[in-house]
Amino acid sequence: MDEGDILLQESWEVAETDTTGTLFEKTGKRAGPLLIETITGLQNGTITPKKQDHTQATYTKYINKTDGEIQPDWTLDHTYHAWQAYTPWPGLSINF
Repeated sequence: MDEGDILLQESWEVAETDTTGTLFEKTGKRAGPLLIETITGLQNGTITPKKQDHTQATYTKYINKTDGEIQPDWTLDHTYHAWQAYTPWPGLSINF
């Protein structure tokens, strides 16, 4: 999705109970401080942009309301991961 230079990275564990909503919240809490650290590092020359390997870039599609419709052939694992991905939006629904 983003093939631009890497300026600064941070990672953390994703819990089994995390959803898109909880990850959005965790990311939001770190975004401000990380942005300040990045700008400061660029200003004082302690950050060197790193090129990404464009052959490793992945892309995704836009999520729509129907993506959260549970399908009869989904396994329990697939349904659980769909719940993680589609919470809070579009949520899961049964339409069969």
